[in-house]
Amino acid sequence: MAQWGYEYEAILNDEYAKDFSDVDINAKIRVEASINSQASKQAIWDSYLIADKWKQSHFEHSSAFFNNVFDEEVGIHFAEQFFAQVENVESNFHRDYFRAWFLNLVPIFLKREADLNRLRELKQKYETTEKTLFTKLLSEEIDSLESLIAI
Repeated sequence: MAQWGYEYEAILNDEYAKDFSDVDINAKIRVEASINSQASKQAIWDSYLIADKWKQSHFEHSSAFFNNVFDEEVGIHFAEQFFAQVENVESNFHRDYFRAWFLNLVPIFLKREADLNRLRELKQKYETTEKTLFTKLLSEEIDSLESLIAI
């Protein structure tokens, strides 16, 4: 996509005009999520926090392509939003949505010690509750981030 610059939309529209299918819908969703503009990403991020805004499969395609691991500034911006919203999403959204939201948007790619500490604090806060999915996801991402930081 980077090689296309901003012509990607015309290229995709030409393709859609020839043979449009569910595969094309998912491709378009992935491309929109991967556009590296903070304003574009903010609009998508905000939509992730609206209950029933997304079909589950469309959300999974979008959120999987949301983070740009090569843009630290934008990554830090959304890392802060991730930690500000993680408990809200866990409490107020379906567990399948939360699982995808967490796994696709957790900012471990930044390899920040501060994020590791925040994940640990969340795990400690919830490990004696019945939020087993949350604590399992936290444990897995803590392990992954510890490995990334050690490398």
